[in-house]
Amino acid sequence: MRSRFAPFVAALCLLARSAAACPCQGSSGPAASVTSASEIVGASLTETTRFVSGAWRPNGDYGPLAPGERQSAEDVTAIVGYRPRPPLELSVEAAVGHESFTSPDFHMARTAFGDTTVRARWDVLDEPMPFEHPLVHFPAVTLLVSLRMPTSPSGRSGDNNVFSGTTGSVGSSATSEGLGAWEPSFGAALVRTFDERWQVSAYFEGAYRFADSYIGRDRQLGPRLLAQLGARFAPTPTTGVGLTTDYGWEGNVAYEGVTVPDSSQSIWTVGAFCYLRAQPSRLRWGAMVRYAPPVDGIGKNASQSTSVAVSLGYVFL
Repeated sequence: MRSRFAPFVAALCLLARSAAACPCQGSSGPAASVTSASEIVGASLTETTRFVSGAWRPNGDYGPLAPGERQSAEDVTAIVGYRPRPPLELSVEAAVGHESFTSPDFHMARTAFGDTTVRARWDVLDEPMPFEHPLVHFPAVTLLVSLRMPTSPSGRSGDNNVFSGTTGSVGSSATSEGLGAWEPSFGAALVRTFDERWQVSAYFEGAYRFADSYIGRDRQLGPRLLAQLGARFAPTPTTGVGLTTDYGWEGNVAYEGVTVPDSSQSIWTVGAFCYLRAQPSRLRWGAMVRYAPPVDGIGKNASQSTSVAVSLGYVFL
């Protein structure tokens, strides 16, 4: 199987009114902001540990790792965000990570820098205040445009790899395993708040991959789609807990101009998160647990794993 370990660090404590309480973009998903509308510069650091238990085959059947096999990954992602004006945030994201595979016969490990992603996030529409439009209930809308750049070295052939995984995204905006191709993406987030404590959200993203020769031969990765739903409860303005679910899909891969049948990939994950903004300091903290249920037919050409992420953010201005 091709190797890519994606942390799938995605939850939605999203956007708009909730931005001031969001811990940082690294632990709260591809649509969340690094800063709130009243802030200028912020940064976050996220550590993710992922334990792989098995993988889905091309026909969708799930199989656990063989007895004595262990696969794990650790990822550290750094994000810096700058807001030149309240509705617009610009950010840059980079990662470094380590993955290992152990069996009764051998051990393999790799440490590498990841790809770099630049992003523009624009809050297009805010939710109406209840006293302004009591009968209107449209959600807040945010648009995101990003470009993932292949800054990670390859270090592999891609055809004789023991690491089970995906081509490197399926829901991940950046990973310490390089994608190997330029990837522009466009996303839209919708958020609806109820009585200032309850919030539901949806995020949809599509991405295109340009042709590359990352593994030593001409390759064209398929397009990528992501759909994500979330619900959050915020008992105070600085704390919150929530649940998320998302589904990621990637199209078939082509080598030397020939499309490989049944090489498309998909995965479904569920997660739970919490966050805290430590007032009066500028620190934000968040944690996330994600799980891909090992059920036949809900995944394809993807690794099944459990991941735990912890994120620390700080606002400078």
